[in-house]
Amino acid sequence: MKIACQGTYATLCVYSDSDPQLARVLQEVAGLTASRTVENKLQSFGGFKLRRYGWFLTSKDQLDSLDVADHIWWICKKIKQPETIASLVPKYDISLSCFWSSDGGGGGPVLPKNLLSELGRIGIDLDFDLYLGSNEVRH
Repeated sequence: MKIACQGTYATLCVYSDSDPQLARVLQEVAGLTASRTVENKLQSFGGFKLRRYGWFLTSKDQLDSLDVADHIWWICKKIKQPETIASLVPKYDISLSCFWSSDGGGGGPVLPKNLLSELGRIGIDLDFDLYLGSNEVRH
């Protein structure tokens, strides 16, 4: 459901400090291909600890929808075998991060219970980056 949204997308994020084969593992074990990968040479930036390796699958520029649930479903449908992601959770830091920018009106993102159940089945955390009252989308 579109509620006061100016822009949104979802990104499956996988981080590791020790596994340079992160992208290969996700391809072989889960059949997932990254939108982008990162190898940080720095250990921290601006006082924040950086994870060495990052792997990202994003719905950004893949869907024309202002409903964050559509973007989350897009990611969920890419995960053919949820148990494979759950099996990787002990080794990697895995989460689903959602960007959501308000158009300045009231309301906010709505997640239907069947989507929340699916996220629970996959076994990953969900976090939101919310931008409220902005006149421009920052993504």
